[in-house]
Amino acid sequence: MLDKWHSVWRLVSDRMKRLKEGLTYNREMEKMKSFDFEEWRKRFLFFNDHRKGKLIDFFKRIDRDNDGRVSKSEFIEGVLNSRFTTNRLEMESVADIFDINGDRYIDQKEYLDTLRPDKGDSAGGHSSSRSESEIIQDEVQRLADQCTCVERYKVYRIDEGKYR
Repeated sequence: MLDKWHSVWRLVSDRMKRLKEGLTYNREMEKMKSFDFEEWRKRFLFFNDHRKGKLIDFFKRIDRDNDGRVSKSEFIEGVLNSRFTTNRLEMESVADIFDINGDRYIDQKEYLDTLRPDKGDSAGGHSSSRSESEIIQDEVQRLADQCTCVERYKVYRIDEGKYR
């Protein structure tokens, strides 16, 4: 009787695990319907502090054999293993976008070109095309958006560099 109970318990546990995995997968699929690469790109640039040097360092950490290119699966695993918040479904879509020439590899040039917000401008830094005021405004807005209070704190811009 006890063996039968353990058997039933294992079956129920396995079923619950599969149901939870299915629910998680369905939630991720729902999110993917509204996936916006531009938003993902901005989050990734912010994660790497918008600096080209940090972006290159991130790529080099993923590129273990130092040949200047990584397979899509290496790229996906590298980003998932970093502290950047994303999921596998998002990363599969992102890897397809990064693989510009369709050879199933992402080279350093494809990586940097895809992340550049101004693909036609070779000067290319994210912060160089924005004024200090815009950067401050975006940072204030980003921090205000992180507020999880019941009554959200409202930030008002009074003047250049002045908020209340």
